[in-house]
Amino acid sequence: MRKRICFAAMMTAAMLLSISCKANKPASPDASGAAKVEKVKSDFAFLKKLGIDPTDSLLMDERLETAPDKIVMLGLEENQRKALLKGVFEGLEANAENELDYGAFYIIGVRALPGDYTLVTYHIEFGDGSSGMVGVYDKNGKLTDCVQVGPWQFRMPEMMNEDCTEGEMRDECNVLTFVSQNKFVVNRTLSRYEFKTTTSDRDEFGVTDFKKTKDLSSIVKEYAYTIDKNGRIKTDKPKMKEQKGNTPENLLIDEIEDLTMRPKYDENVYDLLNELAMRPLVQQTAGGVDDEFGYRLQGSVARLFELNPQDLLKWIAKHRDLKKNQVVTLFESLFSDGVINKYSLYQQIQKMPAGADKDYLEKLTGQWGPADAVG
Repeated sequence: MRKRICFAAMMTAAMLLSISCKANKPASPDASGAAKVEKVKSDFAFLKKLGIDPTDSLLMDERLETAPDKIVMLGLEENQRKALLKGVFEGLEANAENELDYGAFYIIGVRALPGDYTLVTYHIEFGDGSSGMVGVYDKNGKLTDCVQVGPWQFRMPEMMNEDCTEGEMRDECNVLTFVSQNKFVVNRTLSRYEFKTTTSDRDEFGVTDFKKTKDLSSIVKEYAYTIDKNGRIKTDKPKMKEQKGNTPENLLIDEIEDLTMRPKYDENVYDLLNELAMRPLVQQTAGGVDDEFGYRLQGSVARLFELNPQDLLKWIAKHRDLKKNQVVTLFESLFSDGVINKYSLYQQIQKMPAGADKDYLEKLTGQWGPADAVG
């Protein structure tokens, strides 16, 4: 008999990052395979004002490695994380429990960019999971854009038998590499395989020693990002470099997960989300007991509301044909289920300028349940 494994109880994730400082001009690739990119000079004044001096081990080379002997993680104090990450969770600001008030936040690398911008990479631990993130800041420390890039590296049993001696493992690794002064790529490798334990030893997270017995599936993708002159992160459709053993359902789920790799101010993410939600395969299972697609799409909408609530609301207001707007359907379900707080939504609508869009949203959301809905 197999059983699903709780993420919190069985995650064997490890944040393993390598950060070194080498100021060389573009030349042949180094031992890691990353081509040399000429460094931009900066005094990182806004970080130093916060008590963060990145001039030592936090300075990023062309690539964030995953070597355990080179890990660099600087834990942020409350004033530091609120100053640096306040704009990342805008949609939660009206909630009593703000996401910035719990979890653990670490800087894992800093790199100067052209135009007096600075790129900061983060490892964030929250609840029962973790995530990687990249933020771009102007010379005064204002966040100009950010993008979630998935866990840098983790390994998690997804299914195991009752005595925890064999099961299925999910393995993910995200590697960030600079290809020019204002461009970087994130190569993501996701694999699933069967395993057996080779020892009865366990740590607090679960399995510590195991061997792979059968490959099940794999996906390798490249995500390319460019920082423009305004400090905004631009990206295109990710490049599929390799995939094996995946069903159409698995590939669709992976497309949905790609939405989390879009920047905060991405102008195309809402259209992409709506297109995915309109897919026949998604519509066939919508509202069902095992609606995996709908569950993941809801998560994407919730994240977009956290990141940039005003743009999400403006998009909904501009797409009023509800037969062609699945984003509003997902948004309403989150509100009705209490995932999106009434007061948070109300405040965001009130921030909008007076006019047809604001009037439409007030009327639309006033029809939603539960009983204390906005309106």
